[in-house]
Amino acid sequence: MSDKPSLEAAVKEVARNLSGLPRADLVFVFVSTDYASDLIRLIPLLRLHLNSSHWLGCVGVGVIGTNAQGKASELEMKPALRITMLRLPGGLLKTFYLNPEDLPDLDGPSEHWKDWVGVDSSQNRSMLLFVDPTSPFTNDLISGLDYAYPSTKIVGGVGGSHHAPSAPISRNF
Repeated sequence: MSDKPSLEAAVKEVARNLSGLPRADLVFVFVSTDYASDLIRLIPLLRLHLNSSHWLGCVGVGVIGTNAQGKASELEMKPALRITMLRLPGGLLKTFYLNPEDLPDLDGPSEHWKDWVGVDSSQNRSMLLFVDPTSPFTNDLISGLDYAYPSTKIVGGVGGSHHAPSAPISRNF
């Protein structure tokens, strides 16, 4: 985790601390809203230093993690970038972005939900879901996913929205 004021310095610090690690299957990126105006540059900067098959993340007003010395902290209302690299041997991963404004009909067939998500329920044991706390569609989204994927474990959390003139980090990147 880094709390450097510039995005470039934060990326360099976390990359230095993670250097030498093998290619990851999944990298989690949690970033504070302080870097919102630079989000469009974040993933390209990280890809210069870190290798991963999949990237997933979100923006928030607070970021929790540990620094290079192992000290845990919660950074709120200040610059923060946290990276977690995972190796998941044998895991089949698919990242996707769902726009809750385009939800399928809750009374329609579950296949509409599966088509919308793009994930086969027979190959899916779990989902990690980050939701925007300002969305009025969160309950319907979770209900629809439960309906379409009844045996899937869905876990996740809340990622904050931002209003910067750039692409949201929660999109499939």
